[in-house]
Amino acid sequence: MTLNLTRILPTPYFRSYWIQQNITELKPFTAAVSDLYLTPQTFREERVLIPATPDTVIPTTDLAPLLQLLPANSGVYRATAQPTTTQIIDAFDDKLLSRAHRGIATSTSPR
Repeated sequence: MTLNLTRILPTPYFRSYWIQQNITELKPFTAAVSDLYLTPQTFREERVLIPATPDTVIPTTDLAPLLQLLPANSGVYRATAQPTTTQIIDAFDDKLLSRAHRGIATSTSPR
């Protein structure tokens, strides 16, 4: 699948349905190519983002060795090759330290 990010980023449809909710992080890119690999037990998606300008810094670190550190039943994961200190602290805080209860609306929840 190919995505013309220049055209779809501003649309309300993309903003509503893009599950990663990282629209701002996608602005330096003009296009994306996504491949879906299916096996009888799993599926795996690989994405490549095409930068808008040649001088956009793209991490070159190979993250493949990190896959062996994931639990066997991991369905979705996210890896960042060169995160900033702020990104690391925010991730620790969000995922480990401040595990506050968050309300979830379901079809049976009163409105």
